[in-house]
Amino acid sequence: MVSTELRTSPSWALRLIVSWATDRRAAVGAVTLALAGAATDLATPLLIRSVVDGLSAGRSVATGALVLLTVAALLRFAVQFGQRTTASRLANRVQHELRVALLSSVCRYSGQRQDAVRRGEVVSRSVADLQVVQSLLALAPQAAAAVLHVVIQMVIMFVLSPVLALATLVTIPLAGALVVRSRRRLYAATWLSQQATADVTSFTGEAIAGLPVTKVFGREELIERRFLDLARDLYGKRQRVARLNAAFGPGLAVLPQFALVLVIGVGGAMTLRGEISVGTFIVFAAYLLTMTGLIRLLAGVISAVALARSSVERIHAIIDSAERVPEPPAAGPRTNRGEGLGLQLSDVGLTLGPDGRDVLRGVSIEVSPGECLGVVGRAGSGKSVLGLVLQGQYRPSAGRVELIGSHGRFGGEDDSGTVAPGDPDVVLLTEEPFLFSGTVRDNVLLGRKFDADRYASALTDAAVDPMLERMADGDRTSVGEGGAWLSGGERQRIALARALYNSPRLLVLDDATSALDTLTEARVFDALRRRLGRGCTMVVTGRRRAVLSLADRIAVVEGGRIVEQGDARELLRCSVRLKTLMGEDTPTPTLGADEVASGESQVHGTPPQDAGPGAAGAGEEDPAAVLAKYVAELPPVVDVPQRADVASGRHSGPFGLRKALLPVRPAAVTALVCITIEVVAAVALPAVARAVLGRSTDGDATAVGLLFTLGLAITAVSWIAGWGTVRATTRVCDRVLFAVRLRCFRHIQRLPLSFVDRARSGNLLTRMTADVDSLSAFLQTGLLSLIVNLQLLLGVALMVVLLVPGSWPALTAAALVVFAGAVAFRRIVSRSYPRARELLAAVNADLHEKVHGVRTAQIFRCTDRLIAEFAQRSAAYRDERQAGHRAVAWFFPLVALAIDMALICVLLPTAVAAVPWKVSDDGGTIAALVLYLSMLYYPIQQMATVYDSAQQAGVGLHRINGLLAQPVEDEFDGAGAGLPSTGGALRFDRVGFTYRRDAPYSLLDVVLDIRPGQSLAVVGPTGAGKSTIVKLLARFYRPQRGAIRLDGVDIATIPLRDYRRRAALVPQEAHLFSGSVGENIAFGRPGVSRAEIMRTVRAFGASEMIASLPGGLDYDVGPRGSALSAGQRQVVALLRAIVSDPDLLLLDEATCALDLEAERSIVNALREGEGGRKTVVVAHRLATAAQADVIAVVERGRLLESGGHEALLRSDGLYADLWAASEHDGATSNRGQGDSA
Repeated sequence: MVSTELRTSPSWALRLIVSWATDRRAAVGAVTLALAGAATDLATPLLIRSVVDGLSAGRSVATGALVLLTVAALLRFAVQFGQRTTASRLANRVQHELRVALLSSVCRYSGQRQDAVRRGEVVSRSVADLQVVQSLLALAPQAAAAVLHVVIQMVIMFVLSPVLALATLVTIPLAGALVVRSRRRLYAATWLSQQATADVTSFTGEAIAGLPVTKVFGREELIERRFLDLARDLYGKRQRVARLNAAFGPGLAVLPQFALVLVIGVGGAMTLRGEISVGTFIVFAAYLLTMTGLIRLLAGVISAVALARSSVERIHAIIDSAERVPEPPAAGPRTNRGEGLGLQLSDVGLTLGPDGRDVLRGVSIEVSPGECLGVVGRAGSGKSVLGLVLQGQYRPSAGRVELIGSHGRFGGEDDSGTVAPGDPDVVLLTEEPFLFSGTVRDNVLLGRKFDADRYASALTDAAVDPMLERMADGDRTSVGEGGAWLSGGERQRIALARALYNSPRLLVLDDATSALDTLTEARVFDALRRRLGRGCTMVVTGRRRAVLSLADRIAVVEGGRIVEQGDARELLRCSVRLKTLMGEDTPTPTLGADEVASGESQVHGTPPQDAGPGAAGAGEEDPAAVLAKYVAELPPVVDVPQRADVASGRHSGPFGLRKALLPVRPAAVTALVCITIEVVAAVALPAVARAVLGRSTDGDATAVGLLFTLGLAITAVSWIAGWGTVRATTRVCDRVLFAVRLRCFRHIQRLPLSFVDRARSGNLLTRMTADVDSLSAFLQTGLLSLIVNLQLLLGVALMVVLLVPGSWPALTAAALVVFAGAVAFRRIVSRSYPRARELLAAVNADLHEKVHGVRTAQIFRCTDRLIAEFAQRSAAYRDERQAGHRAVAWFFPLVALAIDMALICVLLPTAVAAVPWKVSDDGGTIAALVLYLSMLYYPIQQMATVYDSAQQAGVGLHRINGLLAQPVEDEFDGAGAGLPSTGGALRFDRVGFTYRRDAPYSLLDVVLDIRPGQSLAVVGPTGAGKSTIVKLLARFYRPQRGAIRLDGVDIATIPLRDYRRRAALVPQEAHLFSGSVGENIAFGRPGVSRAEIMRTVRAFGASEMIASLPGGLDYDVGPRGSALSAGQRQVVALLRAIVSDPDLLLLDEATCALDLEAERSIVNALREGEGGRKTVVVAHRLATAAQADVIAVVERGRLLESGGHEALLRSDGLYADLWAASEHDGATSNRGQGDSA
C-alpha cells in the first residue's frame, strides 16, 4: 500500500507556497493585486465618510468625494478581475503540476512498492485531495488580502479613534483562543475523514474490477454490506468534523458582529458626547461589517487549511515515497548489440511484504549468452518473483544480479552489468500482460519509432497477423481498457509482439503463452527458437513440457531456493521432482497427516499485520501512531446514518435533490430556520446602528444603552443560530451524500457487464469520486452560502428601499446590468463547465489506467511518454477550467461594480440638492444605508465561488444521473419461470452472439448439450469464442440468436439471482477481494464453517500452500490478491468456487497458473466430487481437456466437432492437430475410449 506516513512539521505549507510561487510573475501579480484590492476596499468607507462629513462643510467637498468614490469603484472592478484571474490560474497550475507529480512518482516506484500501491487511493488523492488543495489556493490571495485588510483597517481605526479601536480589539484574543483550541483536533479529525474517503474509493475500484466474480456468485448484497460499512464509517467521521467545526466556526464568524455591537454602544456614547463625528462612526461600522465577511472568509480558510494540510501531506506521502530507480547504462561495453548477453545471480535473496517473508533465498545461477534457462516450480515457489528480479523490478535484499557478456563480466566502472527497469536489453513478459487503451499498433509500439520490417517480424513471430485478419480494422482495432475487448490469448500475443519489437538481447518469459492454443503456441515457439539461434538469451518459466522444450537447462525452484538444476533433457529424463511437477508421476500427497495438523494450527494462527491505511510497508510508520497524540483528543464518532438514508440509497432511478431531501426534511427545515435567523440578525444590526445615532443626536443615553443591550442579544441569537446552521446543514449534506454513494454503488453492481466492459473503470470510479465530491462541496458549503447570500441580498434590498423609497430606480438599473451580464455569463459557462467535467473524467480514467500499467511502462522504458500523455490531458482540463474561471472573474466584479454605482447614485442627490428624491440628511439614515450596501460586498464575492461550485455540482449530478439512467441487468429481481431442478440438463440451441452490432459474430449456430454430472471441455484456437461460451452460461451476456435452455426452459426467463447462486466461475485472471484467504474462499457461501473450508482445502491438495502463508486462512491477500502469486490466487479462486457447492461450475483457464502436478490433483478432486454437477472447462492444456466427458472444439465462433478424447483423435480433425502440437504436455489421457457426440 502507498505510504500514508504523515510528517507533522509545518513544511507542508512551505512546500505549497513554493509550488504556488513557481510562476513568479503570476505570484507577484497576485500579491500586488491583493494589496490593491485591500487598498480600494479600505478607501471606500473613508470616501463615504468624506461625503457624510462634507455635508456640513459644503457640497463641493461631498461632490469631490463622490467622484473619487466612482474612480475607486472602477478600480475595484479592474483589480478584482485581475485578482480572480491570476489566483485561479495559479491554483489550477499547482493542481495540474501535483497531479502530474503523483503519476511521475508512481512511475518511479520499485516493484515492491508497486505491489503495495492501492490504486483506488492514488486516484482518491488525485481527485478529492487535489480538489481541496486547489480550493485553498484559489482562496489564498483573498485570504492574504483579508489578513492585510484587517491589519490596515485596525491601523486606520486607531488613527480615527484609539478608544473605539481598543473596544474592537477585545475580540482578537477570543478569536485566537478559538483557532488554537480547534486546530489540532480539527486536523486529526479531517485526516481520518479523508482516509475514510480513500477507503471508500479503493473499495469501489476493487468492487468494479471484481464485478464478474460478484455477479456470478450472486453476492451483490454482500459487497453492498461491505460498502455500506465503509460509507457509514465515512459518514460518522465527516459528522465528527462537522461537530468540531460547529464548536468554533460560528463563534469565530459572530465575533465581528460582537465588535460591531461594541462600536454601536461605545461609538453611540462618544457621538452623544461629540467625541467622534457621524462619518467616523459610519467608517467604524462599515469596517466591522466588512470584517464580518472577512472573518467568515478566514474561518472558511482555517477549515480549508485543516483539510489542505492533511491533503497536501497525503499527496506528498506518495510523491516523497518515489524511489530513485537506477538508470540502465547509456554507454559502455554493453552497447555492442552484436555481442551476446547473459546473466549471473550470486547468492540472491529477496524479502517481501510487511511480514518480511523470504521469497528468494541464496539463489545462484549463471545463464550464458544465447542460452535458454527453464525455471519450474509449484505455485508460490518464487518463479515469477525471480523473473521480476531478473528484469530489475525487484531489488534483491541480498546478493547481486549482473549481466555478463560473451567474455564474462563487463569491466569498467560504468555499471554495465547493472540490471534496471527499462533496460532496453532486458524485457520481461508476464502471464497477465497489461494493455493500454488504444489500438493494437499503439500497444505494440508503445511510442517507439516505427520500423516496418521490425514491426512485421514481431507480428509474425508472435502470431498476431492471423488475429488481425479477423479484425475489420486490422492493427487499428481498439483493444479497450486493459485489453478488455480481447481474449486472454489475444492479449498475450500482442504483448509478445511488443516485447519482440524491442529486439531484446535477454528475454524473460513468465509463462507468457499460457493462454495460447497449442498450434499457435507451437508457431510462437518456432519463432523463439529462431531468435535463440540468433543469439537472444532467454529465461522461461512454465508448467508444461512444451514451454520447457525451449530450454537448454532447467532449474527447479522450491521455497525460494534452486533445489535442482542441470541439462534439460537429462533432468526431464531422470528427475523425479521435475517429473512430478510435469504431472508424469503419480502425485504424492502434498502434506502428511502430521503436516496437515501442523497446517491446521497455522490456519488458526495469529493473523498478519493489518494491511490497512497504516501498513505502508516494512519499516514505515503507521499514521495512527504519528497522529496518536491528536487522535487521543478527539471525541468518539457518535453519528450514524438513519434507516431512511439507507432506504433512499436503495432506490433506483435518477437522483433528484427534491426527493433526496424528503428523508431529511426536519434537519433541512431546521437549517433553513437557523439561516433565516442569522440573516435577520445581520440585517437588524444596521437598523440598531441607525437608531443609536438618532438617539445620540437627541441626547438619549438610556435609549442608547437599551439598544446596545439589544445588539448583544441579537449577537447571541446569531451565534446559537450559526451553531444550528452548521450542524443541520452538514447533517443534511452528509445524509444525502450517503444515499447518493449507496445508490450509485448499488446501481454499478447491477449494471450489465456489456456496459461495464464498454465504460472505462476509471470513468465509473470518477462518478463515485469526483462527481460525488463536487456535489458534496456544493451541498456542504455552496448551498448554505447560496441561501444565506440570497436571503441577505433580498433583505438588504428591502431595507434600502424602506430607508430611501426613491432609491428603486438606481437599484433597478443595477439589477438590469447584472441581468444582462448574467445572460452572457451563463452562455459561456454552460459550454465550459460540462467540457471541463468530461475532461476531468478522462483525466481520472487515464490516471487509473496508467497507475495499473506502471510496471509495463517501466519494462518498455516509456514512463516518460505516459507522463507526457497524461500531462497533456491534465493540461487540457486545466485550460478548460481556466476558461470558466475567466468568466467568473469578470461577472462577479461586474455585480460589485453595479452595487457601487447604485450606492453612488443614491448618495448623489444628497450632495447635489437639485435632484428631487434626495436622501434625508439624517446621519443615522445615511449610516444605515452605507452599512446595508457595504453588507453586499461579501455575498457577491462568495457568489462567485458558489456559482463555480454549483456549476460543477450540476455537471456532476448530470453525470451521476447519466449513470443511474443506464438500464440494469434484465430480471435481476426475477419474475418468470422458477429455477428448474438442480439436476437439469443445459442445451445451447443454435446460439449466436456478437459483442458489438458492427462486429462479426463471436458464436454462430452453436448446438451443445451438457448433462447433469457431465464435464464439458471447450478447446480451440485463441479468440475462437471459448470464453464467450462461459460468459453466456454465466449470463453476463444474452445471445442475440437462439437460446440456452435448462431443462427446456430458456435461462433468460429464470430469475437471475436464483440462477447465478447455483453457479460458480473461476476466470483465468483470478480476482480476490481485500481481506483474508478464508474470507475470499467463503465469498460464494457466507457462513460456511472453518472446518468445512479446511476439508475442501485438504481434498484439493492445497493444505501445503495455505500452511505456507503466515496466519494461514487469516493471511491478508492484499488489494486484489496482490500479496499472493498468480498460482496461489487461482487456488484460492478454485476453492472459493468449490466451497459454494455449485450446480454449474465454469472454469475459464482456471488452472493455467498451476504446475501440472497441482493441476492434476485438482482435476482429480473435481471429478471425485462431481456428483450431479455440470462442469464446463475452457483449457489450452489438452491433457486437462482430455479428462472431460465431452470435448467441444470451436473455431471462429463455430462448433467444429465434439465428442470424447479418443473419438476426436480418431476423427483426425482440428482437435487431433492441437493434440499433436501439444506433445501431450507430458501427460497422457487416462480416460477410456470416448464416444463421438
